[in-house]
Amino acid sequence: MKGRMDQVHLKDWAILGNEPAWTEVGEGNLNLPAVLAACRAAGVRTYIVEQDNCPVTGDPFRSIAVSLRNLRAMGLR
Repeated sequence: MKGRMDQVHLKDWAILGNEPAWTEVGEGNLNLPAVLAACRAAGVRTYIVEQDNCPVTGDPFRSIAVSLRNLRAMGLR
């Protein structure tokens, strides 16, 4: 996909209480450092994050803050 897309919609996934659930980016089971490395190699410039539900924080604004903190810790600016 190199050169074909410059935006990526990021999600993360975890098992909470034996049930699959969307979670804040960087709090789940996906290997996001590898995903972000592939995105960089492909030329992605914009990362889009939305939270379908907030099983961990219960608050969409707190959830997006957690996702942003995690992405910054992984090197995104």
